[in-house]
Parts: sequence; C-alpha cells; structure tokens
Amino acid sequence: MRKVKYGVPVPKSILDAYQHDQRNGDDLWEKAFKEEVQTIIDYGTFQFLESGEDPPKGYQEVCLRTILEVKQDLRRKARWVAGGHLVDAYVINCYSTNMKGVSMKILMLIPDVNG
Repeated sequence: MRKVKYGVPVPKSILDAYQHDQRNGDDLWEKAFKEEVQTIIDYGTFQFLESGEDPPKGYQEVCLRTILEVKQDLRRKARWVAGGHLVDAYVINCYSTNMKGVSMKILMLIPDVNG
C-alpha cells in the first residue's frame, strides 16, 4: 500500500517521483531533488573526483538513501542520507549543533539521579 500524506501520494523512489510529476504535469519533486543537490554542493558535503582519480587516504564508502516526504504546506522534500552505521565515526569529526530542550533536561537529570 502506498503512503499518502496530506492527500498526496509519497513516491517510493526517485523514478516513481519523476513519473508522479509527469502524471500531474508539474515539477514539484524535480525541484525538491534540485534543491537537495544544491544544498549538498553548497555545504561541500562531498569531494567530487575526476574520472579515474583515486580516492583520498582514509576514504570510506557509504551508501546513500533517498527519503521523500510531503510537508504540511504540500511542498515536496527530498533528503539524501548516508548510512552512518557503515562508517567508522571515530576518524571523523562529527557533532550535532542542535539539541531539543527535553534532551538537555534528560541529560541534566541523569547525573543528578546518579549523585
């Protein structure tokens, strides 16, 4: 059964999304893909190599997965996420810059409870 959100069918793949655009005569999913790719390029997430060029030392291969979503205002959203469970995170400087308030309260409660 296909997932429907806010009355809009959510595609299961990129090809399905493009076919959805063709059926509807619009380019909403295509725009979502272009926006995500541009964001990835702007942030310098990937290092693009020339054909035949060897990857840099310490290179780790990771699979990407496409997450497709329909937002509450009916915008289409595409996200490419890396399979972080396949990467040795100890050699990568990674951190989260955002934290929910409830997470902070829990983190402060743990040491208090444990004395």
